[in-house]
Amino acid sequence: MRTLIFKTLILTLISCLILAYVLDPVFRDSNANSKTFNEFYKSSNDSDSLDIIIVGSSHAKNAYFPKVIDSVFNTKTYNLSTGGQNYITTNLLLENAIKEAKPKLVIIDLFPTLIKLPKLAKSKGSQLRVIDYTPLSQRRVQTINKIYSFSELPSVYSETIRNHDKWYNRNWSLNEFPVNNENVIFYKGYFNLKKKIGNQEKEKYKDFIVEYENYLKVIPSKKELENFEVNYSDILETIKICKKNNVKMLFVSAPYFDAFFRDENNKKHYLLNRYFKNQKEINYIDFNTKFNELGLTFEDYWDKGHLNVNGSYKTSIMLAKKIADFGFFEVKNPVYFKKELEKVVPRKTENIKEKVTLSITKQIENTLKKGVSYKTNHKLNKDISLNDVVFNIDESNRYIVIEYTQTINDSILDDFYFLISKTINKADFDKRPKWQLGTEKNKLHWEVYPRLITINDKNYMLLMLDKKCQITNFDKIRIVLKDKKTKKSVSGAKPLTLENVRIIK
Repeated sequence: MRTLIFKTLILTLISCLILAYVLDPVFRDSNANSKTFNEFYKSSNDSDSLDIIIVGSSHAKNAYFPKVIDSVFNTKTYNLSTGGQNYITTNLLLENAIKEAKPKLVIIDLFPTLIKLPKLAKSKGSQLRVIDYTPLSQRRVQTINKIYSFSELPSVYSETIRNHDKWYNRNWSLNEFPVNNENVIFYKGYFNLKKKIGNQEKEKYKDFIVEYENYLKVIPSKKELENFEVNYSDILETIKICKKNNVKMLFVSAPYFDAFFRDENNKKHYLLNRYFKNQKEINYIDFNTKFNELGLTFEDYWDKGHLNVNGSYKTSIMLAKKIADFGFFEVKNPVYFKKELEKVVPRKTENIKEKVTLSITKQIENTLKKGVSYKTNHKLNKDISLNDVVFNIDESNRYIVIEYTQTINDSILDDFYFLISKTINKADFDKRPKWQLGTEKNKLHWEVYPRLITINDKNYMLLMLDKKCQITNFDKIRIVLKDKKTKKSVSGAKPLTLENVRIIK
Protein backbone atom coordinates (compact mmCIF):
# COMPACT_ATOMS: atom_id res chain seq x y z
CA MET A 1 0.00 0.00 0.00
CA ARG A 2 2.81 2.37 0.92
CA THR A 3 4.58 1.57 -2.33
CA LEU A 4 1.42 2.38 -4.30
CA ILE A 5 0.98 5.70 -2.50
CA PHE A 6 4.66 6.54 -3.05
CA LYS A 7 4.45 5.70 -6.77
CA THR A 8 1.27 7.76 -7.11
CA LEU A 9 2.94 10.77 -5.48
CA ILE A 10 6.01 10.41 -7.70
CA LEU A 11 3.85 10.08 -10.82
CA THR A 12 1.79 13.13 -9.80
CA LEU A 13 4.95 15.16 -9.18
CA ILE A 14 6.45 14.15 -12.55
CA SER A 15 3.16 14.99 -14.30
CA CYS A 16 3.08 18.42 -12.69
CA LEU A 17 6.69 19.09 -13.68
CA ILE A 18 6.00 18.03 -17.29
CA LEU A 19 2.96 20.30 -17.38
CA ALA A 20 4.83 23.26 -15.89
CA TYR A 21 8.15 23.03 -17.75
CA VAL A 22 7.41 21.10 -20.98
CA LEU A 23 3.78 21.41 -22.06
CA ASP A 24 2.63 24.77 -20.62
CA PRO A 25 5.42 26.79 -22.33
CA VAL A 26 4.16 25.50 -25.70
CA PHE A 27 1.08 27.65 -25.21
CA ARG A 28 3.13 30.80 -24.70
CA ASP A 29 3.55 31.82 -28.31
CA SER A 30 4.77 35.15 -29.66
CA ASN A 31 1.85 37.49 -29.00
CA ALA A 32 1.51 40.94 -27.44
CA ASN A 33 0.78 39.55 -24.00
CA SER A 34 3.67 37.07 -23.73
CA LYS A 35 6.04 39.47 -25.48
CA THR A 36 5.11 42.22 -23.00
CA PHE A 37 6.11 40.25 -19.93
CA ASN A 38 9.09 38.39 -21.42
CA GLU A 39 10.63 41.68 -22.57
CA PHE A 40 9.82 43.39 -19.27
CA TYR A 41 11.57 40.78 -17.13
CA LYS A 42 14.54 40.76 -19.49
CA SER A 43 14.83 44.58 -19.45
CA SER A 44 14.55 44.72 -15.66
CA ASN A 45 17.31 42.13 -15.35
CA ASP A 46 19.57 43.85 -17.89
CA SER A 47 19.45 47.25 -16.19
CA ASP A 48 19.30 48.63 -12.68
CA SER A 49 15.78 49.98 -13.02
CA LEU A 50 13.06 51.41 -15.20
CA ASP A 51 11.91 54.99 -14.70
CA ILE A 52 8.20 54.59 -15.44
CA ILE A 53 5.80 51.64 -15.38
CA ILE A 54 2.28 51.87 -16.82
CA VAL A 55 -0.44 49.44 -15.68
CA GLY A 56 -4.10 49.10 -16.60
CA SER A 57 -6.40 47.53 -19.17
CA SER A 58 -6.33 47.43 -22.97
CA HIS A 59 -7.38 51.11 -22.95
CA ALA A 60 -4.00 51.93 -21.39
CA LYS A 61 -2.10 49.47 -23.58
CA ASN A 62 -3.38 51.32 -26.66
CA ALA A 63 -3.27 54.86 -25.25
CA TYR A 64 0.17 55.41 -23.72
CA PHE A 65 3.17 55.06 -26.02
CA PRO A 66 6.48 54.70 -24.10
CA LYS A 67 8.42 55.90 -27.15
CA VAL A 68 6.74 59.32 -26.98
CA ILE A 69 7.25 59.67 -23.21
CA ASP A 70 10.88 58.54 -23.34
CA SER A 71 11.61 60.87 -26.26
CA VAL A 72 10.60 63.82 -24.09
CA PHE A 73 12.39 62.87 -20.85
CA ASN A 74 15.15 60.42 -21.95
CA THR A 75 13.57 57.92 -19.56
CA LYS A 76 12.98 54.18 -19.65
CA THR A 77 9.24 53.41 -19.71
CA TYR A 78 7.40 50.10 -19.98
CA ASN A 79 3.68 49.52 -20.53
CA LEU A 80 2.48 46.47 -18.54
CA SER A 81 -1.22 46.93 -19.30
CA THR A 82 -3.28 43.90 -20.38
CA GLY A 83 -6.77 43.49 -21.80
CA GLY A 84 -9.47 43.30 -19.11
CA GLN A 85 -7.05 43.81 -16.22
CA ASN A 86 -9.07 44.20 -13.00
CA TYR A 87 -7.53 46.18 -10.15
CA ILE A 88 -7.18 43.22 -7.81
CA THR A 89 -4.89 41.80 -10.54
CA THR A 90 -3.22 45.17 -11.09
CA ASN A 91 -2.14 45.11 -7.46
CA LEU A 92 -0.65 41.63 -7.85
CA LEU A 93 1.24 42.81 -10.94
CA LEU A 94 2.28 46.11 -9.40
CA GLU A 95 3.77 44.63 -6.25
CA ASN A 96 5.97 42.30 -8.30
CA ALA A 97 6.83 44.87 -11.00
CA ILE A 98 7.98 47.45 -8.44
CA LYS A 99 10.22 44.84 -6.85
CA GLU A 100 11.66 43.81 -10.23
CA ALA A 101 12.12 47.20 -11.92
CA LYS A 102 12.34 49.73 -9.05
CA PRO A 103 10.52 52.50 -11.00
CA LYS A 104 10.49 56.13 -9.95
CA LEU A 105 6.91 56.63 -11.18
CA VAL A 106 3.93 54.30 -11.63
CA ILE A 107 1.10 55.38 -13.95
CA ILE A 108 -2.19 53.60 -13.18
CA ASP A 109 -4.98 53.80 -15.75
CA LEU A 110 -8.51 53.63 -14.31
CA PHE A 111 -11.30 52.09 -16.36
CA PRO A 112 -14.34 52.05 -14.03
CA THR A 113 -16.07 48.91 -15.31
CA LEU A 114 -13.03 46.85 -14.21
CA ILE A 115 -13.06 48.00 -10.60
CA LYS A 116 -15.30 45.23 -9.22
CA LEU A 117 -14.08 41.67 -8.61
CA PRO A 118 -14.43 39.72 -11.90
CA LYS A 119 -17.45 37.41 -11.89
CA LEU A 120 -18.10 36.59 -15.54
CA ALA A 121 -16.17 33.79 -17.23
CA LYS A 122 -14.66 36.16 -19.80
CA SER A 123 -13.51 38.58 -17.09
CA LYS A 124 -11.97 35.76 -15.07
CA GLY A 125 -10.14 34.58 -18.15
CA SER A 126 -8.69 38.04 -18.74
CA GLN A 127 -6.91 38.01 -15.37
CA LEU A 128 -4.78 35.07 -16.51
CA ARG A 129 -2.89 37.44 -18.79
CA VAL A 130 -1.24 38.75 -15.63
CA ILE A 131 -1.37 35.69 -13.38
CA ASP A 132 0.44 33.49 -15.94
CA TYR A 133 3.47 35.79 -15.79
CA THR A 134 3.56 36.55 -12.08
CA PRO A 135 5.90 34.49 -9.85
CA LEU A 136 4.47 32.34 -7.09
CA SER A 137 3.83 34.39 -3.95
CA GLN A 138 1.37 34.70 -1.09
CA ARG A 139 -0.46 37.57 -2.84
CA ARG A 140 -0.68 35.53 -6.06
CA VAL A 141 -2.32 32.61 -4.25
CA GLN A 142 -4.66 34.97 -2.37
CA THR A 143 -5.62 36.75 -5.60
CA ILE A 144 -6.35 33.47 -7.38
CA ASN A 145 -8.47 32.21 -4.47
CA LYS A 146 -10.52 35.41 -4.46
CA ILE A 147 -11.28 35.25 -8.19
CA TYR A 148 -11.67 31.56 -8.98
CA SER A 149 -13.64 28.64 -7.60
CA PHE A 150 -11.94 25.41 -6.48
CA SER A 151 -13.03 23.56 -9.63
CA GLU A 152 -11.41 26.25 -11.82
CA LEU A 153 -7.98 26.03 -10.18
CA PRO A 154 -6.44 23.32 -12.43
CA SER A 155 -7.10 25.47 -15.51
CA VAL A 156 -5.79 28.56 -13.71
CA TYR A 157 -2.48 26.95 -12.84
CA SER A 158 -1.94 25.08 -16.13
CA GLU A 159 -2.20 26.51 -19.63
CA THR A 160 -2.19 22.98 -21.03
CA ILE A 161 -5.34 22.01 -19.16
CA ARG A 162 -6.89 25.39 -19.92
CA ASN A 163 -6.35 25.16 -23.67
CA HIS A 164 -7.37 21.54 -24.00
CA ASP A 165 -10.68 21.90 -22.19
CA LYS A 166 -11.33 25.21 -24.04
CA TRP A 167 -11.85 26.89 -20.72
CA TYR A 168 -14.07 29.97 -21.08
CA ASN A 169 -14.06 29.32 -24.84
CA ARG A 170 -11.08 31.64 -25.14
CA ASN A 171 -7.44 30.74 -25.70
CA TRP A 172 -5.73 33.37 -23.59
CA SER A 173 -2.16 32.33 -24.36
CA LEU A 174 -1.93 30.92 -27.88
CA ASN A 175 -2.05 33.23 -30.92
CA GLU A 176 -3.75 36.09 -29.10
CA PHE A 177 -2.82 39.56 -30.34
CA PRO A 178 -0.23 38.57 -32.99
CA VAL A 179 2.65 41.04 -33.16
CA ASN A 180 4.21 39.89 -36.43
CA ASN A 181 1.76 41.88 -38.52
CA GLU A 182 2.40 44.97 -40.65
CA ASN A 183 -0.74 46.63 -39.29
CA VAL A 184 0.37 46.24 -35.69
CA ILE A 185 2.80 48.32 -33.63
CA PHE A 186 4.40 46.78 -30.55
CA TYR A 187 6.91 48.73 -28.46
CA LYS A 188 7.84 48.13 -24.81
CA GLY A 189 4.44 46.68 -23.97
CA TYR A 190 2.52 49.25 -26.00
CA PHE A 191 0.32 47.57 -28.58
CA ASN A 192 -1.79 49.24 -31.25
CA LEU A 193 -3.43 48.85 -34.64
CA LYS A 194 -3.13 50.89 -37.82
CA LYS A 195 -6.86 51.01 -38.42
CA LYS A 196 -9.84 53.31 -37.88
CA ILE A 197 -13.22 52.89 -36.25
CA GLY A 198 -15.84 51.12 -38.37
CA ASN A 199 -18.89 52.70 -39.99
CA GLN A 200 -21.35 50.96 -37.66
CA GLU A 201 -19.73 52.47 -34.57
CA LYS A 202 -19.38 55.83 -36.33
CA GLU A 203 -23.14 55.83 -36.83
CA LYS A 204 -23.79 54.90 -33.19
CA TYR A 205 -21.50 57.61 -31.79
CA LYS A 206 -22.07 60.25 -34.49
CA ASP A 207 -23.43 62.70 -31.90
CA PHE A 208 -20.44 62.45 -29.57
CA ILE A 209 -19.91 66.23 -29.51
CA VAL A 210 -23.48 66.65 -28.22
CA GLU A 211 -23.24 63.79 -25.71
CA TYR A 212 -19.92 65.08 -24.42
CA GLU A 213 -21.67 68.19 -23.10
CA ASN A 214 -23.12 66.01 -20.31
CA TYR A 215 -19.84 64.46 -19.18
CA LEU A 216 -19.54 64.43 -15.37
CA LYS A 217 -23.05 65.87 -15.05
CA VAL A 218 -24.64 62.50 -14.26
CA ILE A 219 -24.47 62.57 -10.47
CA PRO A 220 -24.37 59.24 -8.57
CA SER A 221 -26.85 58.40 -5.84
CA LYS A 222 -26.17 59.20 -2.19
CA LYS A 223 -25.49 55.50 -1.55
CA GLU A 224 -22.92 55.35 -4.36
CA LEU A 225 -21.18 58.44 -2.98
CA GLU A 226 -21.11 57.05 0.56
CA ASN A 227 -19.84 53.60 -0.49
CA PHE A 228 -16.92 54.80 -2.61
CA GLU A 229 -14.17 53.45 -0.35
CA VAL A 230 -15.92 50.05 -0.16
CA ASN A 231 -16.56 49.71 -3.89
CA TYR A 232 -13.16 51.13 -4.86
CA SER A 233 -11.08 49.38 -2.21
CA ASP A 234 -8.68 47.84 -4.75
CA ILE A 235 -7.69 51.32 -5.94
CA LEU A 236 -7.04 52.34 -2.34
CA GLU A 237 -4.86 49.22 -2.05
CA THR A 238 -2.93 50.39 -5.13
CA ILE A 239 -2.18 53.65 -3.35
CA LYS A 240 -0.95 51.73 -0.28
CA ILE A 241 1.39 49.58 -2.39
CA CYS A 242 2.98 52.64 -4.01
CA LYS A 243 3.36 54.46 -0.70
CA LYS A 244 4.84 51.39 0.98
CA ASN A 245 7.49 51.16 -1.74
CA ASN A 246 8.12 54.94 -1.84
CA VAL A 247 7.12 55.11 -5.50
CA LYS A 248 5.45 58.18 -6.94
CA MET A 249 2.08 57.53 -8.57
CA LEU A 250 -0.07 59.16 -11.22
CA PHE A 251 -3.63 57.99 -11.91
CA VAL A 252 -5.09 58.49 -15.39
CA SER A 253 -8.13 57.48 -17.44
CA ALA A 254 -7.83 56.99 -21.19
CA PRO A 255 -10.54 58.71 -23.29
CA TYR A 256 -13.34 56.58 -24.76
CA PHE A 257 -16.82 57.28 -26.15
CA ASP A 258 -18.87 55.31 -23.63
CA ALA A 259 -17.48 57.46 -20.81
CA PHE A 260 -20.14 59.99 -21.75
CA PHE A 261 -22.56 57.89 -23.83
CA ARG A 262 -23.33 55.50 -20.95
CA ASP A 263 -24.69 56.99 -17.75
CA GLU A 264 -23.22 54.24 -15.56
CA ASN A 265 -19.70 54.97 -16.80
CA ASN A 266 -20.34 58.71 -16.53
CA LYS A 267 -21.32 58.32 -12.86
CA LYS A 268 -18.26 56.22 -12.09
CA HIS A 269 -15.96 58.83 -13.60
CA TYR A 270 -17.77 61.46 -11.53
CA LEU A 271 -16.91 59.41 -8.41
CA LEU A 272 -13.25 59.09 -9.42
CA ASN A 273 -12.89 62.80 -10.20
CA ARG A 274 -14.61 63.71 -6.93
CA TYR A 275 -12.34 61.42 -4.88
CA PHE A 276 -9.01 62.50 -6.39
CA LYS A 277 -9.96 66.17 -6.26
CA ASN A 278 -9.75 65.87 -2.47
CA GLN A 279 -6.40 64.00 -2.50
CA LYS A 280 -3.68 66.63 -2.16
CA GLU A 281 -0.69 64.32 -2.71
CA ILE A 282 -2.14 62.15 -5.49
CA ASN A 283 -2.62 63.40 -9.03
CA TYR A 284 -5.33 62.19 -11.43
CA ILE A 285 -5.80 63.04 -15.10
CA ASP A 286 -9.11 62.06 -16.63
CA PHE A 287 -8.37 62.38 -20.34
CA ASN A 288 -12.10 62.24 -21.00
CA THR A 289 -12.20 65.80 -19.64
CA LYS A 290 -9.58 66.66 -22.29
CA PHE A 291 -11.59 65.25 -25.19
CA ASN A 292 -12.03 68.61 -26.93
CA GLU A 293 -8.62 69.88 -25.85
CA LEU A 294 -7.04 66.86 -27.58
CA GLY A 295 -9.26 67.39 -30.62
CA LEU A 296 -10.19 63.69 -30.65
CA THR A 297 -12.34 62.40 -33.53
CA PHE A 298 -13.22 59.05 -35.12
CA GLU A 299 -9.86 59.30 -36.91
CA ASP A 300 -8.15 58.69 -33.54
CA TYR A 301 -9.88 55.39 -32.65
CA TRP A 302 -9.88 51.84 -33.96
CA ASP A 303 -13.05 51.01 -32.04
CA LYS A 304 -15.38 52.76 -29.59
CA GLY A 305 -13.10 52.28 -26.60
CA HIS A 306 -9.56 52.16 -27.93
CA LEU A 307 -7.31 54.81 -29.43
CA ASN A 308 -5.43 53.92 -32.58
CA VAL A 309 -1.81 54.93 -33.25
CA ASN A 310 -2.79 58.49 -34.20
CA GLY A 311 -4.91 58.98 -31.09
CA SER A 312 -2.28 57.48 -28.81
CA TYR A 313 0.31 60.02 -29.99
CA LYS A 314 -2.04 62.83 -28.93
CA THR A 315 -2.77 61.30 -25.54
CA SER A 316 0.85 60.31 -24.88
CA ILE A 317 2.26 63.77 -25.57
CA MET A 318 -0.44 65.30 -23.35
CA LEU A 319 0.48 62.76 -20.66
CA ALA A 320 4.13 63.82 -21.04
CA LYS A 321 3.06 67.44 -20.56
CA LYS A 322 1.27 66.55 -17.33
CA ILE A 323 4.27 64.54 -16.11
CA ALA A 324 6.40 67.64 -16.65
CA ASP A 325 3.79 69.95 -15.07
CA PHE A 326 3.66 67.79 -11.95
CA GLY A 327 7.47 67.82 -11.72
CA PHE A 328 7.98 64.05 -11.97
CA PHE A 329 10.69 64.40 -14.65
CA GLU A 330 12.51 67.24 -16.39
CA VAL A 331 12.06 67.72 -20.14
CA LYS A 332 15.28 66.71 -21.91
CA ASN A 333 14.20 67.15 -25.51
CA PRO A 334 12.26 70.45 -25.71
CA VAL A 335 12.38 70.64 -29.53
CA TYR A 336 10.64 67.27 -29.95
CA PHE A 337 8.26 68.09 -27.08
CA LYS A 338 7.15 71.38 -28.64
CA LYS A 339 6.82 69.85 -32.11
CA GLU A 340 4.54 67.05 -30.92
CA LEU A 341 2.42 69.35 -28.74
CA GLU A 342 1.81 71.61 -31.74
CA LYS A 343 0.32 68.65 -33.62
CA VAL A 344 -2.52 68.49 -31.08
CA VAL A 345 -5.22 70.84 -32.36
CA PRO A 346 -8.03 71.55 -29.85
CA ARG A 347 -11.60 72.04 -30.99
CA LYS A 348 -12.57 75.70 -30.90
CA THR A 349 -15.39 76.68 -28.55
CA GLU A 350 -17.36 78.40 -31.31
CA ASN A 351 -17.06 75.33 -33.54
CA ILE A 352 -18.28 73.08 -30.74
CA LYS A 353 -21.33 75.27 -30.10
CA GLU A 354 -22.11 75.42 -33.79
CA LYS A 355 -21.86 71.64 -34.21
CA VAL A 356 -23.93 70.98 -31.08
CA THR A 357 -26.68 73.31 -32.25
CA LEU A 358 -26.64 71.86 -35.77
CA SER A 359 -26.74 68.28 -34.48
CA ILE A 360 -29.60 68.92 -32.03
CA THR A 361 -31.60 70.76 -34.72
CA LYS A 362 -31.10 67.89 -37.17
CA GLN A 363 -32.16 65.28 -34.59
CA ILE A 364 -35.29 67.22 -33.66
CA GLU A 365 -36.31 67.83 -37.27
CA ASN A 366 -35.73 64.17 -38.14
CA THR A 367 -37.79 63.01 -35.13
CA LEU A 368 -40.64 65.40 -35.96
CA LYS A 369 -40.66 64.11 -39.53
CA LYS A 370 -40.35 60.34 -38.88
CA GLY A 371 -41.61 59.88 -35.32
CA VAL A 372 -44.99 59.20 -33.72
CA SER A 373 -46.64 62.25 -32.10
CA TYR A 374 -48.87 62.42 -28.99
CA LYS A 375 -50.86 65.47 -27.88
CA THR A 376 -50.40 66.06 -24.17
CA ASN A 377 -51.13 69.64 -23.03
CA HIS A 378 -49.53 68.59 -19.76
CA LYS A 379 -48.68 71.11 -17.04
CA LEU A 380 -45.27 69.95 -15.82
CA ASN A 381 -45.17 72.66 -13.14
CA LYS A 382 -46.36 76.23 -12.75
CA ASP A 383 -43.81 77.51 -15.28
CA ILE A 384 -43.60 74.79 -17.96
CA SER A 385 -46.29 73.15 -20.10
CA LEU A 386 -45.60 70.16 -22.35
CA ASN A 387 -47.59 70.37 -25.59
CA ASP A 388 -46.63 67.62 -28.07
CA VAL A 389 -44.42 64.58 -27.39
CA VAL A 390 -42.84 62.78 -30.37
CA PHE A 391 -41.04 59.41 -30.22
CA ASN A 392 -38.55 58.00 -32.72
CA ILE A 393 -35.90 55.30 -32.90
CA ASP A 394 -32.94 54.52 -35.19
CA GLU A 395 -30.18 51.91 -35.30
CA SER A 396 -28.43 53.27 -32.21
CA ASN A 397 -30.69 55.51 -30.14
CA ARG A 398 -34.20 56.43 -29.05
CA TYR A 399 -35.37 60.04 -29.27
CA ILE A 400 -38.07 61.97 -27.46
CA VAL A 401 -38.83 65.48 -28.69
CA ILE A 402 -41.12 67.63 -26.55
CA GLU A 403 -42.56 70.94 -27.67
CA TYR A 404 -43.03 73.11 -24.59
CA THR A 405 -43.92 76.59 -23.43
CA GLN A 406 -42.64 78.40 -20.36
CA THR A 407 -43.77 81.53 -18.58
CA ILE A 408 -40.30 82.79 -17.66
CA ASN A 409 -37.31 83.47 -19.90
CA ASP A 410 -34.59 81.85 -17.79
CA SER A 411 -34.08 78.13 -18.33
CA ILE A 412 -35.37 76.50 -15.16
CA LEU A 413 -34.30 73.06 -16.41
CA ASP A 414 -30.58 73.61 -15.82
CA ASP A 415 -30.72 71.98 -12.39
CA PHE A 416 -32.98 69.09 -13.39
CA TYR A 417 -33.04 65.94 -15.48
CA PHE A 418 -35.73 63.47 -16.57
CA LEU A 419 -36.25 59.89 -15.44
CA ILE A 420 -37.89 57.93 -18.25
CA SER A 421 -39.63 54.65 -17.34
CA LYS A 422 -41.10 52.41 -20.02
CA THR A 423 -43.32 49.44 -19.15
CA ILE A 424 -42.87 46.44 -21.46
CA ASN A 425 -45.77 44.38 -22.76
CA LYS A 426 -45.63 40.69 -21.79
CA ALA A 427 -45.69 39.75 -25.48
CA ASP A 428 -42.32 41.52 -25.97
CA PHE A 429 -40.46 39.90 -23.06
CA ASP A 430 -38.20 37.96 -25.43
CA LYS A 431 -37.06 41.28 -26.96
CA ARG A 432 -35.83 42.71 -23.66
CA PRO A 433 -32.13 43.46 -23.04
CA LYS A 434 -29.97 40.43 -22.24
CA TRP A 435 -29.64 41.34 -18.57
CA GLN A 436 -33.43 41.15 -18.14
CA LEU A 437 -34.02 37.84 -19.91
CA GLY A 438 -35.02 35.06 -17.53
CA THR A 439 -36.52 37.53 -15.06
CA GLU A 440 -39.96 39.08 -14.61
CA LYS A 441 -38.64 42.65 -14.93
CA ASN A 442 -40.94 44.64 -17.19
CA LYS A 443 -39.50 48.15 -17.08
CA LEU A 444 -36.68 50.01 -18.77
CA HIS A 445 -35.24 53.16 -17.18
CA TRP A 446 -33.20 56.08 -18.49
CA GLU A 447 -31.80 59.16 -16.80
CA VAL A 448 -31.47 61.89 -19.42
CA TYR A 449 -30.62 65.57 -19.54
CA PRO A 450 -32.72 67.72 -21.91
CA ARG A 451 -31.18 69.69 -24.76
CA LEU A 452 -33.14 72.88 -25.31
CA ILE A 453 -33.43 74.77 -28.57
CA THR A 454 -35.79 77.14 -30.37
CA ILE A 455 -36.72 76.36 -33.99
CA ASN A 456 -39.09 78.65 -35.93
CA ASP A 457 -40.21 80.37 -32.71
CA LYS A 458 -41.13 77.07 -31.06
CA ASN A 459 -39.37 75.73 -27.94
CA TYR A 460 -38.21 72.11 -28.07
CA MET A 461 -36.39 69.80 -25.70
CA LEU A 462 -34.56 66.76 -27.02
CA LEU A 463 -34.14 63.64 -24.88
CA MET A 464 -31.69 61.19 -26.46
CA LEU A 465 -31.67 57.66 -24.98
CA ASP A 466 -29.54 54.58 -25.46
CA LYS A 467 -31.51 52.07 -27.57
CA LYS A 468 -31.00 49.08 -25.17
CA CYS A 469 -33.28 46.74 -27.19
CA GLN A 470 -35.56 46.48 -30.26
CA ILE A 471 -38.91 47.00 -28.47
CA THR A 472 -41.05 49.66 -30.16
CA ASN A 473 -44.38 49.37 -28.29
CA PHE A 474 -44.86 50.01 -24.58
CA ASP A 475 -47.82 49.64 -22.24
CA LYS A 476 -46.83 52.83 -20.47
CA ILE A 477 -44.21 55.57 -20.63
CA ARG A 478 -43.67 57.79 -17.59
CA ILE A 479 -41.58 60.98 -17.63
CA VAL A 480 -40.56 62.37 -14.23
CA LEU A 481 -38.65 65.58 -13.50
CA LYS A 482 -35.76 64.98 -11.05
CA ASP A 483 -33.38 67.22 -9.13
CA LYS A 484 -29.71 66.78 -10.13
CA LYS A 485 -28.37 67.16 -6.61
CA THR A 486 -30.91 65.26 -4.51
CA LYS A 487 -31.86 62.70 -7.21
CA LYS A 488 -35.43 63.08 -5.96
CA SER A 489 -38.59 64.06 -7.83
CA VAL A 490 -38.96 67.82 -8.05
CA SER A 491 -41.52 69.15 -5.59
CA GLY A 492 -44.63 70.43 -7.36
CA ALA A 493 -43.73 68.78 -10.69
CA LYS A 494 -46.38 66.44 -12.07
CA PRO A 495 -45.13 63.34 -13.95
CA LEU A 496 -46.32 62.83 -17.52
CA THR A 497 -47.82 59.38 -18.16
CA LEU A 498 -48.69 58.04 -21.61
CA GLU A 499 -50.34 54.64 -22.17
CA ASN A 500 -50.22 52.20 -25.09
CA VAL A 501 -47.38 54.01 -26.80
CA ARG A 502 -45.84 52.98 -30.10
CA ILE A 503 -42.69 54.74 -31.23
CA ILE A 504 -42.58 53.91 -34.93
CA LYS A 505 -45.23 54.64 -37.54
